[in-house]
Amino acid sequence: MEIKLTVNGKEIPMTEKQLIDSGVYYRPYYDAFEIVQPYELYYYIDDTGTVRESVNHTSSVDLDRRGCGNYCADSDLMQKFALYEELNRRLWKFAKQNESIFGKKEWYIAYDSDFGEYSAAMFSGAPATEIAFQSRKVAEMAIKEVIVPFLRQNNIQSIEDLL
Repeated sequence: MEIKLTVNGKEIPMTEKQLIDSGVYYRPYYDAFEIVQPYELYYYIDDTGTVRESVNHTSSVDLDRRGCGNYCADSDLMQKFALYEELNRRLWKFAKQNESIFGKKEWYIAYDSDFGEYSAAMFSGAPATEIAFQSRKVAEMAIKEVIVPFLRQNNIQSIEDLL
């Protein structure tokens, strides 16, 4: 498919991805997790949390990555997910280092999009992170010591931007 965008009489060739990213065109269904064609690029997260690109050779490595959910045709999407995974690992480590081995984990981190603030909440809705905490105090500490610095360091407005 040949795509050309005409602006002020000038034709600009574009790929479908560029057109979708520009917001001019919406592809009704795009599965970034489908197997790419042989010799096309896909992206995965390596053991250090870095997003790498690889060429699909339909090898056992390619199929294993896809099988465990570590395979994506969209670099930006995979970059966001790598950051989301890193944040959750940091929160998990923080919880383990600041809580006893006993106790029910009932506190979650909530995000109020109207005010752009995080808070500790005891609820069963959709929390902003996957990690639960034993106390409000530890959840609030995690916001100040883990979430806020992580978002600043990575120039991210909210955790929702990673999803």
